[in-house]
Amino acid sequence: MKRATLAWLELANRDLKAAIKLAEDEHLAGLALFHCQQCVEKCLKAILEEQGLKPPRVHSIHRLSTIVQEKTGVVPLLSDEEMDLIDNIYTDTGIPAALAYCPPAPPPKSKP
Repeated sequence: MKRATLAWLELANRDLKAAIKLAEDEHLAGLALFHCQQCVEKCLKAILEEQGLKPPRVHSIHRLSTIVQEKTGVVPLLSDEEMDLIDNIYTDTGIPAALAYCPPAPPPKSKP
């Protein structure tokens, strides 16, 4: 496996680990969704890298999946509904839409 492919997969693995840890904290669980999206995105880019193709600066899982399939013949095992769900997590600002629905962290305890 190419070094660049391994780098993408290492980053994807870190996102996955971050998502798991964040999901354990009710105040940070929404951020886990963003890291899940990033993990899928990086895995798709790893496929392109392994085939000697430069991954595009695209964040849409739908678009990346189409590019991967057209350029490599690899068919990602995600349904259109799953890709729609994942794409809705990522916004152009890089902030997951789900974050808007997350409760804020509890206020710090005041000192007596």
